[in-house]
Amino acid sequence: MTERRVPHTEILTRLGLAAAELIAGATADDRVLALLAGPDGAALAEALGDLPSPAVAALLVRLEARAPEKAVRKAIRRALYRLAQRGVPRPEPAAEPARPRPAVVELEGLVSSIDGRGDRIVWLMRPLASGTLLVAAQVNEPA
Repeated sequence: MTERRVPHTEILTRLGLAAAELIAGATADDRVLALLAGPDGAALAEALGDLPSPAVAALLVRLEARAPEKAVRKAIRRALYRLAQRGVPRPEPAAEPARPRPAVVELEGLVSSIDGRGDRIVWLMRPLASGTLLVAAQVNEPA
């Protein structure tokens, strides 16, 4: 026997949300996110999936990554799937801004010539904010 679903309007009313505001995109993301973090988060996500609106789909996409619980994220994905079945396109999530790459630090290196035993010395130097880092090593290359 399947579980009886509570109508989405009843869930939204109980949580203090208006369906018209959600469809128009006039509800703050933080308010909905706080309700998704509560005990009725999964039920709210399912109720939002019953509102066929691009604004609701965009809201769900924005909140999917920020939802605190796995069950709520899963309910959001199901709601987005149901909206897609009803012809509401799923908007692409906003791309993360490109992180600036750290500046490349140039290393300087010196290598001595090989002596009679096959030894040579290698020096690597790297500039730091407080001076220079020097690494020296003796390597052996037997003939």
